[in-house]
Amino acid sequence: MKHDLTKATFIIPVRIESQDRMRNVITSTIFLLQNFDTNIIIKEVDDSSVYEKFVAPQIRECLGESYKSVKHFFQYSTEPLFHRQRILNTLSAPGQGDTLLAAQIT
Repeated sequence: MKHDLTKATFIIPVRIESQDRMRNVITSTIFLLQNFDTNIIIKEVDDSSVYEKFVAPQIRECLGESYKSVKHFFQYSTEPLFHRQRILNTLSAPGQGDTLLAAQIT
């Protein structure tokens, strides 16, 4: 039985620069959607999207119809530093639900 968090949105800023980070994004997203009825917004900031090529297909395969609760946004950047808080601030715009939950994938 899933817990009702339909009024909550998990926001996850991420840069997937390693296999470990990729595995953590996959595992965390699947866990959240298997256990909670909720929404997830993933914002990836990098010079190319690892999420679309490698992560999304694996999550879709595992979750099926539940994957529709995931929104992915990609922002091109060659900036060597990852500004997590700046990304969280841009994702915290009105209209994302009653409650925003920031998740950190390490």
